[in-house]
Amino acid sequence: MKSVPKGVWIVLAVSIALNMFCLGVFAARHTGGWRERGGHDMGPRAFLRHSGLRSAGPEVQAILKEQRGGVHDRVRALSEARKRAREALQAEPYDAARVEKAFDEVRGQTGEMQKHIQGVLSQVAGKLSGEQRKKLANALWLSRSDVMGP
Repeated sequence: MKSVPKGVWIVLAVSIALNMFCLGVFAARHTGGWRERGGHDMGPRAFLRHSGLRSAGPEVQAILKEQRGGVHDRVRALSEARKRAREALQAEPYDAARVEKAFDEVRGQTGEMQKHIQGVLSQVAGKLSGEQRKKLANALWLSRSDVMGP
């Protein structure tokens, strides 16, 4: 009986390890494990779900509906600023002044968006009970496992 060369065993081991890794990533993404650890469940919809604002009553819903357009405008402006920063970083030849200007714009748009959203949240918080404000605060600044539980 012939013995199997050592190189074949190494290739086989690497292949099995890569297959297991890919299977784990696939399983985590499709069973929710990825999101629970902060993968893809960290956006605005997840925030609304975990903060309790979706079920907070008609006054809160009216504020959120009224402010939705302003929030979307600021998100779009930030996205455009980031696009310009990406373009500035990739441009040849490298232009440090252009990059710095683009970064300044990203910082400015980020600040404007945060200021607007925090203003909306402050307005909403005035309509919430103490328990609802606690849930809102946890959704804003605690890890997702603190909000969603173990």
